[in-house]
This record gives sequence, structure tokens and C-alpha cells, in this order.
Amino acid sequence: MNALKLKTLALVARLLAPLNAFTQTAEEAFVKGNRAYVQGQNTEAIKHYTKAIKLNPQYANAYFNRGNAKNDLGDQTGASEDYIKVNQLNPELAVACYNRGNEKLALDDQTGAIQDFTKAIQLDPQYDSAYHNRGVAKAQLEDQIGAIQDYNIGIQLNPKHAKAYFCRGLAKSDLGDKAEAFADLEKAQQLFLEQGDIKTYTNTLNLINELFAQQGQ
Repeated sequence: MNALKLKTLALVARLLAPLNAFTQTAEEAFVKGNRAYVQGQNTEAIKHYTKAIKLNPQYANAYFNRGNAKNDLGDQTGASEDYIKVNQLNPELAVACYNRGNEKLALDDQTGAIQDFTKAIQLDPQYDSAYHNRGVAKAQLEDQIGAIQDYNIGIQLNPKHAKAYFCRGLAKSDLGDKAEAFADLEKAQQLFLEQGDIKTYTNTLNLINELFAQQGQ
């Protein structure tokens, strides 16, 4: 092999080495961050995740885990910024958290469901169904006030969310606010009819009649 070829190979090797080191170092920093996070060393974990992100700005998992560490430290603003970045890099993650929350809710794991719905909301603050289902989970835990707060946001994001009006009406009824409950149930009934959900429309009408009957007793 002549001298020119040797010099060319040496130059290629020098050019490739930083690329390999870049990939490995970002992953190594991420792993170190995970180890620190598991041990409760959130500040140290954030340092490692930040290094991984600097080395690989597209590292969605590093943003996500750094957001978790910031959240644990009470840095809600910083955590929200990281979660939003994750959703930009990987929009399907919010849906995955939402679906996992639904699975837990079906298994009567309301606390776990709330955690997953909260993650989905952090990743996508406009996720109206996540607010609604988190409200359902809270209602099942007898937190009617918390449930109503989530239904309120869900309705603000999607004024046509019939189930949110329906569930908010039930929560208000449980709190003894019959007038507001009737208003929400009647709104839900109207939306169900407009959306062609005749079965739920009929069930809502029956529930309204039952509540009226109870109020008259």
C-alpha cells in the first residue's frame, strides 16, 4: 500500500471517530442519567441528560427523562418545556401514555391511570380526552372536585365533548349541585342527539328524569 493511500485511510479514520464517539457518548450520558435518577439524584441525572441532549438534540428519551427529573424537583416549567419537546420529536408518545392510562383504568388502577393521563397531558397540553379520562379516574376515587376541574379543561379544549358534560353533571350531582348538574346533563343530551348517539341520548334522558323525580321527593 503506498503512502498516499495510508494517509487517506488515516484521514477517513479521524473523520469517522468523532461520529462513533458522538453516538456512544450520548448513550453513555443517558445511561448515567438513568442510574442517577433511579437513586433519587435528580440534579445529577439532569446534568447527564442535558449532556446527552447536547450531543444528540434529537434524543427524545433524554428530554422525557430530564422532564421527569425536573418534575420531581418541583420545576414544573422546565419539565413542561422538556415534555413539549418530546412531543415534537415523538408525537406518538402522548398517545401511548393515554392508551396505557386507559388500560390501567379498565383494571381499576385509578392512581396509575391518573399518572399516565398526566404524562399524556404534559406531553400534549391540548389533549382534551386525557383531561376527561383523568377526571373519570378522579371521580372513581371520590375526588369530585378534582374531576370537575379536569372536565372543565376538557370542555374548554373541546366544547363538543358530550361525555365530559355528562360526567361533569354526575360529579356536580354527587356534590349536591342539582341545578348545575341538570344544565350539564341537558347539554350532554343535546350533543349526544346532534352526534347521532341515540343510545346514550336516551340513557341521559332517563337519568335526568330520575334526578328530577328524586328532587321532587
